[in-house]
Amino acid sequence: MSEKPALSPSQYYMWLCLLSIAWEDGGCDEKEVDYFSKVFENLSNDYALTQEQRDGLANALEKESAEPEAYFHKITDHEAREALVMYAHDLIQLDGRDPDTDAIIKRLKMWEHPDSDNKKLRAEVHAVVSKDRQQRDHDERVTRGQLEVNPFFKATDKLLGLLGIDATDLFD
Repeated sequence: MSEKPALSPSQYYMWLCLLSIAWEDGGCDEKEVDYFSKVFENLSNDYALTQEQRDGLANALEKESAEPEAYFHKITDHEAREALVMYAHDLIQLDGRDPDTDAIIKRLKMWEHPDSDNKKLRAEVHAVVSKDRQQRDHDERVTRGQLEVNPFFKATDKLLGLLGIDATDLFD
């Protein structure tokens, strides 16, 4: 028989975060306790939980622990973050909607875009802005006459302009 895999820290913090979300609306009700009890039983069947993980999950089920964000930031695995959002939506459906859960849903929507995606998006935006800035700087220097432009190109551009032709349209 093969050995059970270890529960990764990201998976562990995902479950703690979900429990923390369950406590956010005033407490874990009977449905939530039953749900998490079954989940943790199955986790023990499928993963080699450390005693510290077992104790941490049991304690979090008995009493409110940290804010969800405290655990969320410790979830570094992309798949665990995706699973967190999916399970959290299911948990909210189990519990029902109220003003407290609406606030939780709003935070979850922000969590649906992992930091790595945000970093990638910021890098892409920075590249586009930098390229645009370089082009504007170049255009300003040409306009102010700080860059030498070949007189032939200047004359051709002026002639095309008089004819109502935009030189940049010629290259499309």
